[in-house]
Amino acid sequence: MRLSQRCEKAEILNAEGDVLTKAMVDVAGEDEVSLVVPWSFDRLKQDVFTVVFYDPVQGVLTTRCTFGTPRLLPEQRSTMPCSILEEVSSMQRRLDVKVPLARTLEVIVTGSGVSGTYTAQLVNISAGGVYLTTDVPVPEGTCFCFDFKESNVDLNLTAEVLRSESRTDRRGRLVFGYGCKFVHLSSRSEAQLRSFVFQQERMRYKK
Repeated sequence: MRLSQRCEKAEILNAEGDVLTKAMVDVAGEDEVSLVVPWSFDRLKQDVFTVVFYDPVQGVLTTRCTFGTPRLLPEQRSTMPCSILEEVSSMQRRLDVKVPLARTLEVIVTGSGVSGTYTAQLVNISAGGVYLTTDVPVPEGTCFCFDFKESNVDLNLTAEVLRSESRTDRRGRLVFGYGCKFVHLSSRSEAQLRSFVFQQERMRYKK
C-alpha cells in the first residue's frame, strides 16, 4: 500500500477504536513512512496498532502498523518509522460518507442575480460537499460561503450548488434544499473535513 506525498495527517487508535494520539505524516518514499507524535506516546503498549491515514488523494485509509525506534525532536515530539502491514479498509474520495449534522449557519450567497447574507440549515456534510436548506431560491451554480466551526475544525468554506429541490421543514414551511460541492478547498482543509466526518461516523456506530 502506498500513501500519496500529500498525506499529512493520521490517528493512532487502541484496540477499542479510541484515538490514542494524532500524528503528522512524513512520506519520504514509496515505502518510507514516518509519524511525528508527542514524545509521551508509548509504542511498546502493544505490538500492532491501528492507524487511520487521511490522504487527500486516496481518502481515509485504515491500516495495521508497527513502529520502529523513535527519534526525539524539538517541542516534546518524536518521529518514528511506520511499517504498514495491511490495509483494513478504505473510504475513497468518490464514496465520501455523508453524516447528518443539524446546524444553523449564516451564509453569504454569490451568484447570477442573487447576493446577500441569509440564514441556512446545514443538514449533512461530507469531505466533498454539503446539503443546505434555506427559504431563498437560487439557481444552480450559485455559491454559499460560510464558516464551519466544530471541535478542532475552523474553516471558511465555499460550496457550489449542483442540484436543488423543494421540500418542507419541520414547521411545514416550504424551503429549498441544495446539494453542493466544495470548491477552492485546499488539501489541508479537505483533510480536516475528512477527519471530522470520520470521527462523526465512528461516534454514530458506537451509540
